[in-house]
Amino acid sequence: MVKGHALMTSRMSRFLVIILLLLAALLRTHDLATLPLGFSDDEIINIRLVDNVRQGDIFVFYPDDDGGREGAYHVFAAFMTSLVGEGTIGFRISSLWLSLLSLAIIYTLGNHLFNPIVGVLAAGLVAVNMSSILLARTVSSDAALLFLVSATMLALARSLPVYRRTRVVTSNIVSFAALGALLGIGFYLHPSSLFIVLGAMLYIAHLLYVRNVMIRQRRSYTGFAILLMLIISMPYLISSINLPQYSAGQRILAHYDDGLLRSIADGLLALVANGDANPLHNLPGRPLVDAFSGLLMLTGIVICVLRRHRPRFMLMLIMFLVTLPAALIVESSPNFARMTVVMPQLAIFFGIGFYALI
Repeated sequence: MVKGHALMTSRMSRFLVIILLLLAALLRTHDLATLPLGFSDDEIINIRLVDNVRQGDIFVFYPDDDGGREGAYHVFAAFMTSLVGEGTIGFRISSLWLSLLSLAIIYTLGNHLFNPIVGVLAAGLVAVNMSSILLARTVSSDAALLFLVSATMLALARSLPVYRRTRVVTSNIVSFAALGALLGIGFYLHPSSLFIVLGAMLYIAHLLYVRNVMIRQRRSYTGFAILLMLIISMPYLISSINLPQYSAGQRILAHYDDGLLRSIADGLLALVANGDANPLHNLPGRPLVDAFSGLLMLTGIVICVLRRHRPRFMLMLIMFLVTLPAALIVESSPNFARMTVVMPQLAIFFGIGFYALI
């Protein structure tokens, strides 16, 4: 799989992705004030926390019956409501903008790792995905997960070597700073950030293990990104030690009591068969994707496995396999909101599989 394709130039792909963004915006903004009607109990709690932030009550964790909630999403939502006002649209606009921004990032990621066709196909799949559309209309930190995963993967791809070329290139300190900032801020956004950080660290370790020439050239920059992550996440780590009952790790372990194999099986089956029954996340029972798209995703995964010796394919595999437990091992599996953590990877696998047919 080579960079670029005669059937689609970069200019053509940018035109198509603009069309996709407009379509995605239409699907996500149509009757935004009334669809869905009102707010769920979980959204009402988040709205109250947004109001607390606007009053100056900003914390790493907010106590909750389920253990706690990270506060970064509520800070961002409070900032947005201060600009556009409150009300149904005001509270939902944060998730909407994060969703549209994620689409642009997913296209850029697919284009950077592979070619414009893969990027356009990946963005197109997410643009019309029912679960992604509904999540963009909810007041929930789950809506930030798509952005966090896709942006982190793009930062990894831009800062660390993803090709086998050994020529010396100028390292971009901005990319490494973005990588460290995203990994650090992620702790304050969502519990699944633990898996995202683990995936990033494993990819770096893989490059060091195979003695990649370019990673040795960028070792100091990589250390800078890790140091920046540690500095940003230090308040989170201290709060987790002082208040372990609110930490992400404790909540992930303590609030799961379903059968492990059953949860994994239900989650995998939901991809192409019986989907999430929660109307907040999905049209009840609708699978995440259709069977044909699922087959193309599987094809993309197989291609990545066969070409795992190439860094860009290994990046996709590591970030998918490491974050997969966060998507499958959840209460009331399948949970499409939590499966957002693997949506960018699945979308790019779809693009790779489709591209293989051309």
